[in-house]
Amino acid sequence: MSSGLNAKQFFIGDWRVTPALDEISRASETVKLEPRLMRLLALLASRPGEVVTIEQILESVWSGVVVTQSSVYNSVASLRK
Repeated sequence: MSSGLNAKQFFIGDWRVTPALDEISRASETVKLEPRLMRLLALLASRPGEVVTIEQILESVWSGVVVTQSSVYNSVASLRK
């Protein structure tokens, strides 16, 4: 898996993740993600096996935007689906 928020493509299991297009795909299935969800996915994928704190996520993904921790929880739940 390529790491980093600017990776052209990387894989998570069977899923090919293309951050530049905000897309994840496998076989013939393609799912478009909201840009903020893609930034969250790329951040988490760039730090495998590490604990990423809510504060780190808010700073990286929601920089300059005032949101609550529930925004992070909801976004993580969306990615899991």
